[in-house]
Amino acid sequence: MPRKRGSARRRRRRGSLGPLLRVLSVVLAAVAIVAALTLFFKVDEVQVTGGGRYTEEEIRSASGVERGDNLILLDKYRIAQRIYTALPYITEVRINRQLPDVLLVEVVETQAVAARCWLGDARAAAALRAAAFGMPFMAVSAVLRGFF
Repeated sequence: MPRKRGSARRRRRRGSLGPLLRVLSVVLAAVAIVAALTLFFKVDEVQVTGGGRYTEEEIRSASGVERGDNLILLDKYRIAQRIYTALPYITEVRINRQLPDVLLVEVVETQAVAARCWLGDARAAAALRAAAFGMPFMAVSAVLRGFF
């Protein structure tokens, strides 16, 4: 009988380390996640596509993203808002992450919808006809006649 009591005590002692090991493993996992986010997934390159009026450097600087920023923790909506605010001729911004270190920024710029020329200015009328190739003829002719 005395052996049974000693083995029960040993079991209790082993069981007391269980909660400590659980807490230690959770802390270790949290440290590993934080280390992975800070050491890996840093922005090394920002690729800009779709810019015509603005240069890639202007769009890149308007985004506010710098080399070394964390790619996972970047707020894509805040970056898009910065671009919309700084560059008024941008109508659409798409931001994607290409892991492990590339941020893709695709912009769409606005197109001119209408133009106005002074009556009697032959150069402006010719320029408007050439520039408004895709516009309907009635809209172009109304502008040329001064009804717009």
